[in-house]
Amino acid sequence: MTEGVKLDPALSAGGDLPLDVQHYLERYPNLTGLQNLPGVRGSDATAITGLRPEQAGLIQAVRWPKQASVLLWNWSGLAVARGLANEGHTVQIYDERESYRAVGRVLCGGEAQCSALGDPSSEALPAIRDIQTLDAIFIGTYGLDKLASENPLIQLLADTLNRGGTVIVATHGAAAHSLGTSLTAHGLSADSLISESVLALPDHETPAFLLREDFLYETPGAWKHLAGYIDEVGNRRTPGTVPMQEVWEMFEEYRRFPVDHLPRFEVLQVRRESNAPLVQTDFVHQALGQRVPEYWTQTRKNRGEAFVERRPVFESTRQTISTGSNNGAIQHILTKEPYRSGQTVNELWLSALSTDDSPTLLDLAEKYLAFLKEAFRGQDRPVVDLLLDNLVVNDQGKIFPIDQEWCCRAGLLDPESMFCRGIVYFLSRNALTLDRLPAARQWGPFHRDFMSHLCGVVGVSADTAGASVEKFERLFRSDTLQQYGVIEISSILERRFGDQETIQLAAILGFAKGQSVSQIVVPFPAASGRMGCTFQFRFPSSLDRAESLSIVFPSWLGAPRIETLSVSNIVEGEETILFDYQDSALIRSICQEFNAAEMRPLLHPLGSDQVAGVVISLSGGEQKEDLNVIWNVDLAVAWPEMIFGPHAEERLLSRLWAKEESLQQTRAQVSELERQVIDSRDSLNQRTAELELLKSSKAWRVAEVLRKILFGWRRSQNELKNLTAIEQLAQKPSPPHERSDLIFDEKHPPISEMNHEMPDAVVICVIVPVHNTPKPWLADAVNSIRRQTYPHWHLLLVNDGSTEVGTREFLDNLNDPKITKIQLTRSVGISIATQTGVDAAHGDFIALMDHDDMLAPDALKKVAEVIQRHQSDVIYTDETTFSDRTQEKRDGYLGVPHLKPAYSPDLLLSHNYITHLLVIRKEIIQRAGGFRAEFDGAQDYDLLLRVAEQTDKIFHLSEPLYHWRQSVQSTSLDTGAKPLAHLRGQKALSEALERRKIPGEVLTANAPHFFRVRRKVLGRPSVEIIIPFRDQPLMLRQCIDALMSNTRYDGFRVLGVDNGSVEALTLELKDHYERETDQVRFISLDVPFNFSQIVNFGVQQAKGDHVVLMNNDIQVINCDWLEAMLEHSQRPEIGAVGAKLYYPDDTIQHAGIAIGIGDYAGHPHKHVEGGYPGYLNRLHNIQNVSAVTGAMMMIKRDVYDAAGGFDEQLFKIACNDVDFCLRLRSKGLLNLFTPYAQAYHHESVSRGYEDTPEKQVRFQGEVKAFRKRHAEALSLGDPYYNRNFRLDTEEVLAQPWAQH
Repeated sequence: MTEGVKLDPALSAGGDLPLDVQHYLERYPNLTGLQNLPGVRGSDATAITGLRPEQAGLIQAVRWPKQASVLLWNWSGLAVARGLANEGHTVQIYDERESYRAVGRVLCGGEAQCSALGDPSSEALPAIRDIQTLDAIFIGTYGLDKLASENPLIQLLADTLNRGGTVIVATHGAAAHSLGTSLTAHGLSADSLISESVLALPDHETPAFLLREDFLYETPGAWKHLAGYIDEVGNRRTPGTVPMQEVWEMFEEYRRFPVDHLPRFEVLQVRRESNAPLVQTDFVHQALGQRVPEYWTQTRKNRGEAFVERRPVFESTRQTISTGSNNGAIQHILTKEPYRSGQTVNELWLSALSTDDSPTLLDLAEKYLAFLKEAFRGQDRPVVDLLLDNLVVNDQGKIFPIDQEWCCRAGLLDPESMFCRGIVYFLSRNALTLDRLPAARQWGPFHRDFMSHLCGVVGVSADTAGASVEKFERLFRSDTLQQYGVIEISSILERRFGDQETIQLAAILGFAKGQSVSQIVVPFPAASGRMGCTFQFRFPSSLDRAESLSIVFPSWLGAPRIETLSVSNIVEGEETILFDYQDSALIRSICQEFNAAEMRPLLHPLGSDQVAGVVISLSGGEQKEDLNVIWNVDLAVAWPEMIFGPHAEERLLSRLWAKEESLQQTRAQVSELERQVIDSRDSLNQRTAELELLKSSKAWRVAEVLRKILFGWRRSQNELKNLTAIEQLAQKPSPPHERSDLIFDEKHPPISEMNHEMPDAVVICVIVPVHNTPKPWLADAVNSIRRQTYPHWHLLLVNDGSTEVGTREFLDNLNDPKITKIQLTRSVGISIATQTGVDAAHGDFIALMDHDDMLAPDALKKVAEVIQRHQSDVIYTDETTFSDRTQEKRDGYLGVPHLKPAYSPDLLLSHNYITHLLVIRKEIIQRAGGFRAEFDGAQDYDLLLRVAEQTDKIFHLSEPLYHWRQSVQSTSLDTGAKPLAHLRGQKALSEALERRKIPGEVLTANAPHFFRVRRKVLGRPSVEIIIPFRDQPLMLRQCIDALMSNTRYDGFRVLGVDNGSVEALTLELKDHYERETDQVRFISLDVPFNFSQIVNFGVQQAKGDHVVLMNNDIQVINCDWLEAMLEHSQRPEIGAVGAKLYYPDDTIQHAGIAIGIGDYAGHPHKHVEGGYPGYLNRLHNIQNVSAVTGAMMMIKRDVYDAAGGFDEQLFKIACNDVDFCLRLRSKGLLNLFTPYAQAYHHESVSRGYEDTPEKQVRFQGEVKAFRKRHAEALSLGDPYYNRNFRLDTEEVLAQPWAQH
């Protein structure tokens, strides 16, 4: 390799070489004498790109003979010429572009083996015809489409190929085919040519990654190299997103990757028997970028080898330890390591978050820290690349590191800080993907919350480790990069999940000679600009004295507030601090006037024509005279005007004084209250002493004895409470017992006295499949039917191949004319056994009953009355759960009551809430197709879904007429014991969606046997969010900011209805939003407060297909909340859709409204803990309700208008939302609650309905009007809130059955 290349003296006279060209050329360590070179225009960005050394990697990918003769034809990557010359090859450059020829002369110098000869389109053609000994030809994309078969270059290509040479074509696919067609005209057949493709990523000019295309199809998992650069449709991947593994695995399975239009290099040769592979590497990765030249690195995997090799791009730059100012703190590892593929730890973390599997994520975090501790143990120079996407997990769960390029001096990093560093890189590299995963923000809205929680789980101090990581990152950058602009880790962690808006800031260093500048652009989250960001910049070595530093940004951000500023320069490893200001006022004093017109042409990367900024003079500091000066800049800056508008600082100070005065008043009040507490405590102590004196008296002791005698009889040693399912599972199994005596008393006649006549009446056939049932339990079931007060029943027992002697003996001894026994020779499963009974039944209605349960004595009588009164096709009742440990009824219930709502189509799509007792007209069962064996375990649910498609005559009998036995031996207590039943229920639900032509999917909800039907939003309906408000700007900002950052669906707009705001901050906030985005607009209605009128006015002005009524104290939580409501609002049968609302203390505020509570309406489950599942898991199910709150309600715009909107006359403030929902219900529409749209409702937890006498009078008047209008609905009760629930509380509690 040549170590020093002298430039052609003829090129050493003329104008100056632009700084950006100089910087590129300085990176070539064996090229010297770069001053004063003519002919290269700094404005020709594409020609300058040709100087980038990345294309040198192509030399390593292709096999070359020694001292080859190479021609470059219109080849844009001129670094290939320099690299080939360094390897001892002879290179000639032909190019039609003058600027490229000039750059080629600069890069190639005066060497004989590398020359730029001229324009191939004119005088160079004769010279090309004379070339006879070429070994390789590079054909660039420029002018490739113009090459015809008669072009002399085509003949030259054919001759070169026939002599065994190589042709390399830069193409996007089609051009190489057309070139091959032209070659056939010169004696080359298509069959005689062989080729291989090398994908160039991200593009031809800067191919940081060269990938042999066939490697994708030969090696499992090789697609991961490609997926880091392109997305699933072949476009360049957006930073912060991750590949969709399922899609890429499908590409791999079908051997079809989205690479047809990717840039590539086609390598062509003529087929020969001795052909070696054209491409000798599977991939070559080149890490150059802004690195210091001695760290320019190639990582390559040779074809057929099982390891990867890391080596310097230029051998003369080989260094193992940096010689910079950090005394070898960072070491570059140049070595071979095994090639490994497989699932990375990064992918496992994302998988756990996407499935909301927090336990798995926390377990992975603990394993990650354990791995780091083992990796750091005993290491003098620990590696620092142990990040999540650099760790591969094998099938046994063992972690292996890959791509380990750096290590550091001991003490700079420890396992805890490395753990923290891994989380920081995980958050930044997967930012956009994490924005779409609600589980990522379960511990808080900011990236810092995520890191703090994981650190806390594994016992790492997030603050200490985070500070250590930030210090290390600064050291690492300064040692390995020669130019950068970054936002510091402390600011990155303040990014809010979902904040996808980015701002670009430019730092420009101005030098003494004319307009010579060095510019660095860094993007950062918009929300972080409001809180303040800390940036660090490093400018490369310069040949001139710096005079100014300009910080430039889009003008709409407003005036910046620079809190701190530090500027230093480094010469030969010695750093000199020019400025170190920690006072914003002092920084303002050294700022100069900013000339936007002069700066605008330099700021194309900012993407904005309207720029603003500050200019800081550097002339006051002491600068060393040197031609190799590195500049470091640290600054912390914020933009207060992003929220508060112009002159924000003065106004904020004024408000601060007002708050200080308020604070002093509050402190005085606190002091007074503390005095009252002391007085009350003294009084309490005095009363306690008096009570103790009383208890020591003789009268008290005598009374204590009498109390024990009087009340002791109530206790029974045999008394056992009804235990919960969890408590019962913990009990030891006990022998089966009969419990039918608990449901019958003296008013129920014995079996011998029952009427067995069957006149012409509704005949109910009870089907009981039997399989190895304990004799006492089967006796309970049979006797509960034989003692029914309704005589027109028939019992059909289907023995499903029982092997237990007790079961068979009981059935053999059973002799009753109203009981039919069907014996099956072997067990066929519950579905076939039950269907066998249905087919044999001769009654009009089929009642389904389990073999160990019991019916209440008058169950069938009450069912028959419903059938005769309502002509129902399906009847279901409430039930209780009991066990053999149940000794007596409590509050009139045998066990624990399960109280159900009236028929709720959407609740049925969430789980089988109907269960027992279920009675269905036989004709309907047969029409629906009966029971299906493939759904054993979920056969009732499958049948119910199909039956519901045959009839809407479904009646709920709200009495506990069925007693469901639960025991330790049974799986009925433990829903997790039947995983197949869950999967079959999911399948039944999926088939129901398909039958009903509902586009959507079935997901598992929060527990087994509970589901979420997620419907597809059809089209792109527009949504207008109506927010009434009057002042309270901070609350309004919180509401709108949450909408803008936490709403994934983009087809929405916000309409704020201002009801007479007067505060300046509110007006400025409105102006800010209307300037910042066209998604937010405001209208005014300055009238006395009438909530109904304000809402109606907003809806009238709305333009969306759907409207969302939203209070200004709402803060949405999950990013898919809008889709979760819209998927239901779009349904024609749905009226209003409500969300799940939490108080700020994470207790429930709203999960649907039930009428009748408090003789008006109330919120069931109000104030319970947010994680509580609710009565029978009701807080986690999509379900129909009578009403939802107007604080967050979605409805179709035309439905709202048709219903007449909110009543402005009778219900100005209260009752309006419930009244509106009941009017929707009266029109045949269903109202719905979904737990998958969640928000905080910043309403005071302790506040009642109304808090002043005047408001209470007004409220009572509106309640009275509500009771009058909806008297019938109140008298009938809420169909979705069982009439057996207590109505004097919002706790969901069953009232004693004795009261009925």
